Amino acid sequence: VFRKTPIKRVKLGGLLRNACIVAGNSGDVSLIEPLVALAAGHELALVRAHAVWAVRKLAGDSGADTLLQAARAQETDAAVLAEYAAVTL
Repeated sequence: VFRKTPIKRVKLGGLLRNACIVAGNSGDVSLIEPLVALAAGHELALVRAHAVWAVRKLAGDSGADTLLQAARAQETDAAVLAEYAAVTL
């Protein structure tokens, strides 16, 4: 279905990264739970980092800190840890 399209080129990781960005910008707090799940368990650091960004955008810094506490405790990737440390503007 996606042969010779941009979707095929970005692969699933890129598609999920883009979906995290859309979710974060949507303002829809019902998306927080699936984003927390991505932040905690996706195999690609790129996806985890963008999921953290999206949760911070939707829940605010203090709310995100609480929601992401368990995921942050097990994170080892420097880029994802940097996203945890970032402050949402």
